[in-house]
Amino acid sequence: MRRCQENTTGYTCKANRECQNSTNGPGYHCHCSSGYDRNPYLSNGCQDIDECKASNPCVEKAACINHVGYFNCSCPEGYEGDGRREGTCCSPKPSNSGTIIITLGITISLLVLLLGGSSLLLGLKRKKLVRLKEKFFQQNGGFMLQKQISNRGMLKGPRFLIRIK
Repeated sequence: MRRCQENTTGYTCKANRECQNSTNGPGYHCHCSSGYDRNPYLSNGCQDIDECKASNPCVEKAACINHVGYFNCSCPEGYEGDGRREGTCCSPKPSNSGTIIITLGITISLLVLLLGGSSLLLGLKRKKLVRLKEKFFQQNGGFMLQKQISNRGMLKGPRFLIRIK
């Protein structure tokens, strides 16, 4: 008697079938593979089952997509998981708004720090320039010149003499 084995014409049970040795003695039984149905002993006997039409294997939010020999339940956008009734189901994806808020906070803080540091440095440079000007004013007799001008009562700016012939 024949058993489940490879012979000269190929395996005992053909494509999309599984062979099972008989437990009651010699012989074998053919069964359609998972995702297939019909008569396993005919040449094209095992046909694809459209699991999406036959039974609704997906949760309410998931879309059932039939493939040859199997099916897939895909969750809608914004959800993750298996989508099958016996699977992990479709659950909302975790929000990344916390990450966005933290990144935005760090960016704004660094910008404020950079602007504050720049304005502080600019202020210090101005102060240094004013001190330098005062130093040169004092070194070059600026106070004495200022006193002489105020004592003579000079008007604004120099005077020019014009001769008429």
